[in-house]
This record gives sequence, structure tokens and C-alpha cells, in this order.
Amino acid sequence: MRRRSLKWQSKVWSNSMEISAVIPCYNGEKFLEQAVASINNQTYLPKEIVIVNDGSTDGSESTIERLKATSRVKIKSVNQVNRGVSAARNVGIAHASYDWVAFLDVDDIWLPTMLESKVNYVCQQDTSVGVICCNYYVDRIDESCKKHNGSENARKAHDRVMTGSDFQALILKENFIGTATTMMFSRQLALQIGGFDSFMKHSEEFDFILRIACIAKVAVLSEPLALKFHHGENLSDDKELYFYSHYFSCKKNLMYEKEYTKVFFNEKIRRLMRRDLENFVIGYCNQVYEKNQIRGLLYYIRHFFDVRTIDGHKSYSFSFLKKILRTASFNFIKKKNVA
Repeated sequence: MRRRSLKWQSKVWSNSMEISAVIPCYNGEKFLEQAVASINNQTYLPKEIVIVNDGSTDGSESTIERLKATSRVKIKSVNQVNRGVSAARNVGIAHASYDWVAFLDVDDIWLPTMLESKVNYVCQQDTSVGVICCNYYVDRIDESCKKHNGSENARKAHDRVMTGSDFQALILKENFIGTATTMMFSRQLALQIGGFDSFMKHSEEFDFILRIACIAKVAVLSEPLALKFHHGENLSDDKELYFYSHYFSCKKNLMYEKEYTKVFFNEKIRRLMRRDLENFVIGYCNQVYEKNQIRGLLYYIRHFFDVRTIDGHKSYSFSFLKKILRTASFNFIKKKNVA
């Protein structure tokens, strides 16, 4: 009886949610096989795998052709000149044949129940959900390696269907999504907001989900359903790029809302974005300063007019003053040692 029930449920799911898995790939030859294998090992299979070869110079193209012959799920490949991960994601969305899109970064893997858990949740809780994400492991499958450990904002989002603005309020406090590998969303809604911002080289998933939440309900599962690996080639480890990308996202969404985002944020979310813009620009200037003191101080001056609120000016001025005093102290000690 139980087996018949599961079979019936799978039939309902397959009629309800047809999924295209999308892998953007740049020089991912050494990761492709395990990424595709993790899709083929899903308990709920997608209808297709779309691999966007973003101008790879290694053996990615030949590896993709080889995998086409052995994959349980049909592989569709698209080759293009190198345009960056955001542009590759948009090409993947454009070439996807089905209503739902799930991303897998080439150097990550899905755990076997990634798609089944998400489909099950949406079909049982709220079929009007437009985006569903999940917790994930970092580097190894271990309780201590769950990304959302210690995150109060993530816990507030776990296992409930949120309005877009409720989700935006949490993600602006902390980007606990962290990677596009955990995201599954309506293809139609993604096209409606213009997809990913192809100018962004970092934190593009933050910008994308911030915008799509203007027109979609969002759910975040507490169960870790993916494994993200950190290695020397991860852009996500670049703190300067992290702060700049979040600052850039908030600034362009505030200043060029209609042109860039194709959607509109409510006033509460705009206030939160203004606060975050100020925090991110301070973090960005701090990171620049740590690499080059003079350049960092110049960046503080350059970005002064990005700060608009009284609290923001207090924090900005205090941070800037600390850097000036620190630079003066270093120079004094240096001159004293020379003397």
C-alpha cells in the first residue's frame, strides 16, 4: 500500500512541476562529472540538464559531449564566448524548456533528495510559491558544516512560505542564501524581471532573489540539500568583491529601479536597502584600505555621497576617522623607526 501511495504522489508531482536543471560552466572539466552525476542520482529527476559552456579553455566541451552519451537525463549544451556566470545563467534560463529552473554551480553537488524535497514542499504547502531555496553543507556533510548554523535570520525563514517583502527584509539583514545552487524558481518570473544582472561577477544570486521576491512568494527549507565546496578558485571568498557587489546591487536597485529591476520595491524595503548600502560601502572601503591605505582613504572620500542617513553618516565618519588615525600612527611609527 505504501509503495502505491508513493507512486501516486510521484505521478502528481511530475504533472505539476517539470524542471530544467541548469549548470553554468567555465573551465569546469574536473567538476562536471560529479555535478552531472548528482543530478542523475536525484530521487525526482528533472526533465533535462542545460549546460552553458561559457567560453571554457580546458576540456569542458569534450567532457560535456561524453556525458551526453551516458546521462540518465537528457543533456542540452550551449557554447558561447566567455561572458561571465550571470550571463551564462541567463542563457541557461532562455534555453530551458520547462516551467521550473534549478541551478547547480559546476563545482557543487546536489544531495539525492534536492528536487524531491522541494517539489514535495511546494505541492503540499503552497503551489503559488515562485522561489524555493534550502540550507546546504559547506565542504563536507556534517552537522557542524550547515551553512545556516547560528543564523537567526535563516531560522526565521525556515520551512514557511513568505511574502516577497517578508523575505526581502530577512535577506537584506543577512545573505543566508549564499549560492544559486540552492535556488529553484519559476522560469516565467525570472524572465519577467530580466534574469540575472550580467554586470555582476559576485553575489549575483543575492541581487536576483532580492528582485524576484518583488513578484513571488519565497520558501526556504531548513534541510541541507546541497554540498558547496570551497577551493582556491572561488570568487565567493573575495571580501572586497563581496562588499562591492552588495553595495552595487542596493545602489542600482534604488537609483535605477525601473530600468534595472523591472519591478518595484515597497518603501520599507527601500529603507532597508538604503541602510544596507551604507553598511556595504563602509565594508567595501575597509577592505580596500586593508590592501592599500591611501587608495582606501580616497575611496572613503569618493563614496561619501552614497551615505544619506544620519546614522549612516555617523558610522561612515567614525570608520573614516579611525582609518585616518591608523594611517597617521603607522606613518609616525615608520618615521620613528627610520630615525
